[in-house]
Amino acid sequence: MSITLLFDLDDTLLTNPFEQFQTAYFQALGQALSSRVSPDRMLACLLHATRSMIRNTNPTITLEHAFDADFYPSIGIPKDELHPILIKFYEEVFPSLQPITSPRKDAIECVERAFQRGYRVVVATNPLFPVTAIHQRLAWANLPVIKYPYHLVTTYENFHFSKPSPEYYAEILAKISWNDELVVMIGNSYEDDILPAQAIGITTYHIHHSSEIQKPAGVGSHSLENFYPWLDTHLEQRTLPKPETPTAMLAFLKATPAAIDTLLRNMPDSTWMNAFPGKQSNLAALVCHLRDREVEINLAQLKHFSKNKEAVILHGTDRVNPNNIGGQALAEFYQARLEVIQILHSLPLENWNTTTLQAGGGSTSIMEWIETVIAQDRIFLEEIRSII
Repeated sequence: MSITLLFDLDDTLLTNPFEQFQTAYFQALGQALSSRVSPDRMLACLLHATRSMIRNTNPTITLEHAFDADFYPSIGIPKDELHPILIKFYEEVFPSLQPITSPRKDAIECVERAFQRGYRVVVATNPLFPVTAIHQRLAWANLPVIKYPYHLVTTYENFHFSKPSPEYYAEILAKISWNDELVVMIGNSYEDDILPAQAIGITTYHIHHSSEIQKPAGVGSHSLENFYPWLDTHLEQRTLPKPETPTAMLAFLKATPAAIDTLLRNMPDSTWMNAFPGKQSNLAALVCHLRDREVEINLAQLKHFSKNKEAVILHGTDRVNPNNIGGQALAEFYQARLEVIQILHSLPLENWNTTTLQAGGGSTSIMEWIETVIAQDRIFLEEIRSII
């Protein structure tokens, strides 16, 4: 069985006392920007913009863009004026915070053993920092990206959702080309690492540094040293990620456009219509088909159900325009998917399991239908990755 391990960073791979580190980080950043803005104002704007990142639910807006849209207008200084100062801060000042942290021998051994076993490894840290800050902290953990071939490191530049939302974990699955394989989240926080990962069916392994920790019933606590004995003993009992609840299904529905946004953001016009050897389609045609399925089938059927409380089989028509480079079709897909999500959010939970008549015989429910949509999403994602 293929296995992917998701490792939290702070206090999992790297010992990092959060309050001490955060205080020192805020003080250092405030000092670096003090020539342009007072430290108190900077901190207030920084915290408010961070909350905007955490609250972001739009799968077409990265956390970086959510932060920028809040921070720079509120602080009253354009990004292009502060950006050089911030680059210098992360290059010259941020490294001075390393002594607050310390590497973990058990974490290094755990990660190295994962690669020796041929597992895929994802650094699933809360992506509220830029890539340079996260890469530096990995280096402080003696687990640098230049040495270890991580499959993915989550940062605010490449992610749209953050912990503790289940959407964050669904976005990871959408981006790692997950195909019915065992995925295990390893972390120290129930609220950020364990509970939201479990919400979408990911197996979890909670590590702790105190025997007095309070934990919810049914959730075990372990040490990193015991991870592989635990994994090998319980391997056959582990569940695979699956959208089995409304919460999980909504998370997966949001994760698909988030992953596509990462893959196709700023795609050059010349690339949309390129023919690729061995491929029956190009990106423009594929995205047009994705849009047509979402607009003419998924959204139309859901609108019909919300009004008539019954489902119908609808057939979309491909509207590929030879002159359409794909960008407009992609925007139309995003808009339709956001409408689908909005309608589903408004449906009473009892309607999710309601069996509805379907033209042509047979029956289905909202949950069964959405499960099919998510399965089709995964096929489209694989096709886009394959072409790219």
